[in-house]
Amino acid sequence: MKLEKSEAANIINGIEIRLLKEFSANKHSFSFEDYLKILVFFTQQNSGSIKLYFELENRIVNYLKDSEITFDKVPIRTFGKLAYSSIMVNSLNKIYYNALNEFILRNLKTRTTLEPKELTDLIDINYLLARKYNVQTETLMLMLKHISASQFTGIGLEHIINLVWTLLLKTRITNVKYNKLPIEDINIEDISEELKMLITELNKKMIERGLMSLEKMPNSTKYRLKQIGLVIAKANIDLNVVSSLTSTLSTLKAKDQKPEVSLVQEDVSIVLKVMNITNFEMEKEILLGPVDIFIPPNFIMEINGPSHFIGYDHDCKLEDLDGKTLMKYKILALYNYQVRFIPYKTWYEIKGVTNRMNYISEKMYLHPY
Repeated sequence: MKLEKSEAANIINGIEIRLLKEFSANKHSFSFEDYLKILVFFTQQNSGSIKLYFELENRIVNYLKDSEITFDKVPIRTFGKLAYSSIMVNSLNKIYYNALNEFILRNLKTRTTLEPKELTDLIDINYLLARKYNVQTETLMLMLKHISASQFTGIGLEHIINLVWTLLLKTRITNVKYNKLPIEDINIEDISEELKMLITELNKKMIERGLMSLEKMPNSTKYRLKQIGLVIAKANIDLNVVSSLTSTLSTLKAKDQKPEVSLVQEDVSIVLKVMNITNFEMEKEILLGPVDIFIPPNFIMEINGPSHFIGYDHDCKLEDLDGKTLMKYKILALYNYQVRFIPYKTWYEIKGVTNRMNYISEKMYLHPY
């Protein structure tokens, strides 16, 4: 029997109330996997209060800090669910992400070998963390050693895509002049051989898959492939397959998304007109998709709502933006676009047209992003 939405919501709310009472009274000894299942359940239902997520977060963080919890006791794929939940729940804070990062690195240091399934699970976990927050460089370097030793046994195309995307996000493309992003803590010269190895394998697996098969991949995967192609094309990597690879990637077509203009975008456009800046376009298609506001010849304003920032405890600074947003800015900057972001919270805190005009002027002429 299918429940009405209101009935389902009442049941879920009742479950939360009972859980919070049990957490408070410590009536039951919940295991790490119990907390994880509860977290996944509520994120999948798109429900649960901030209080519930805080309670779950604190308990999960304590488990992650426990040195007795290892990959041997809890399968790595379990932590994939944890990373996925961290993507879904914007209320979780940076302590949660840091604890998961430190746990992965601590356990990775103790392992001399990894099974192919363990390695692919780790690749995907770290991609999810990089997409929402960040991943430790030392973790990536250790994973690359394991991958090199494995000679890519059991590592499929989708996992290679995730790893290359993560590595390129964190790598500074030093041969192009652009403003450095806070997430870029690897210079391309320091990992040139590793990148060549990965790009060669990526090209090989794409040829094996065939273009028709690639076109059937999920839009999100095709979008990441196109991002990879755009970064590689600017990275000056001395490798014969680069030109053919980037050419193939440029032909992939992700499904068009219908542009949506937010209220803050409308507000900013009104202020721009007051400033006699009228030659702008909203939702203009550039490189990979629409940008919020484009001012010729190469100026872009991006309006960032809550989903672009890390957790609930952010200050709307550049270093608070999540990985997927920073990758977009990186690609635009590599192609000589001047990117400025306007946080939703900051915009609402500024009162009056004059103050908003001053803010935009400062953004345009004084800030690197």
